[in-house]
Amino acid sequence: MTVADLIRRAFKTMGVLAAEETPSAAEQADALDTLNALLASWEGERLVLFATLQIAFTFTPNHSPHTIGVGGDFDTTRPSRIDRASAMPGDGMTGAEFPIRLISDAEWQNLQGKMSGGMPALLWVETTYPLMKLHFNPIPNATDTLILYTWHQLGRFTSASADFDFPAGYARALAFNLAKELAPEYGVSLSAEAVAIAEESKSTLKRLNERQNYLRCDPAVLQGGFFGLVSGDG
Repeated sequence: MTVADLIRRAFKTMGVLAAEETPSAAEQADALDTLNALLASWEGERLVLFATLQIAFTFTPNHSPHTIGVGGDFDTTRPSRIDRASAMPGDGMTGAEFPIRLISDAEWQNLQGKMSGGMPALLWVETTYPLMKLHFNPIPNATDTLILYTWHQLGRFTSASADFDFPAGYARALAFNLAKELAPEYGVSLSAEAVAIAEESKSTLKRLNERQNYLRCDPAVLQGGFFGLVSGDG
């Protein structure tokens, strides 16, 4: 399946094309721009993204802040969002990840001792563009490994002839939601059935991409322990 196939399906859903017709070159180019804008907007919705990426980088000792993005200290696609981070020592402890806690702007503002050196324990992400700035505390002082867990970007299509290679369910959701986006531009009203399919197909993606949440209980409860409300002893 190509992007052109998806665009044609969107136009047929709007009712502006007969079964045997195809969009003009101008209509196809316009729809491609709208499709890429739709993909960009979906990147702000975690449950629409089908993957979280684990990517590894090497710290530059005594350097702050580190930048991430094309041409940055960590030269890669700028992530939509960083979910979690950890540090892996470069002393042979392969596979041992030490979590780095992401903190808010206010926490970073109030943080003392920002210039200390060592293995980072805290991270404030300054969401500048085109490069994000990663402020670590302590500032890394060795060539340890940084592990980032980031939101996977859906990407952009460069042409209508490009292959559409997304997981199952995305073609249907994008075709109907593209029709929903394009309909006002062409002065047509999408049918109630098509609007319902657009919403239902996107909801299906969110259910598929939802992460399992596990309920944990305090060990004292499981082991028959107790806690003294007055004494504070457990």
